[in-house]
Amino acid sequence: QPCAFIKPDLDGHESNYYEWFSAGVYDPSHGGDSMHQTDHLIKAVYFGFDPNRFYLRADVEGLSSGRHSQGRMACVVYLFSRKNYKIVIPFSGHTREAHVYEEIPNEQGWGDPQPFEQAAIDNVLEMAFDFDQFAIHPDEMLRFQLALEVADQEIERCPGRTPLSTRIPNEDFEEEMWIV
Repeated sequence: QPCAFIKPDLDGHESNYYEWFSAGVYDPSHGGDSMHQTDHLIKAVYFGFDPNRFYLRADVEGLSSGRHSQGRMACVVYLFSRKNYKIVIPFSGHTREAHVYEEIPNEQGWGDPQPFEQAAIDNVLEMAFDFDQFAIHPDEMLRFQLALEVADQEIERCPGRTPLSTRIPNEDFEEEMWIV
C-alpha cells in the first residue's frame, strides 16, 4: 500500500528513483495468481495518490524496445468503485489516444468512449486521474486490475483473479502514515 503522497511526472519514463518510492507495488511474479503462467509481460504495477489524484504505473516487458508497436496492443485499466470503468491505452496502432468507458449496469456492456488524456507511454506506462472524474471520495475503496490486449483479445490480466485495492486517502493520510 502507498505510505505517502506521490506526484510523479507523467512522461512514460523512469525519471528518478524517488518518483514512485512511496507508492504501493504489486509484483505479479510473487502474486500467486496462476499456476500456469510463469512469464508475465506486466513486470510490476505501482500505484499511489496525492490528495486529488490517483496514479498508476505499469512496467511492461518489451515496452521500451518497441516490441509492442507492431500489433494492436493496448493496456486496459479496470476501475471498480461505485461505478465500473475501463480505460483503454493503446501502445500502438493508428491512434495513441486513450479512452475511458463507463459500464452500463444490467446491459453487460460499456458506454461510448470518452477521451482520456492523462497517460504517457515510453519505457513504462504512467497514468493518472482525478478522483472527481470517477466520483471517488476519501475513505472509499478503489479496486483495479490491468489487462494487456492484442487486437481486442486479452492476453494477460494483472492480478489475474482478485483486483488490487487501496483506500482513497483523506486529509489526514500523511499524518496517519507518519512513522518516527
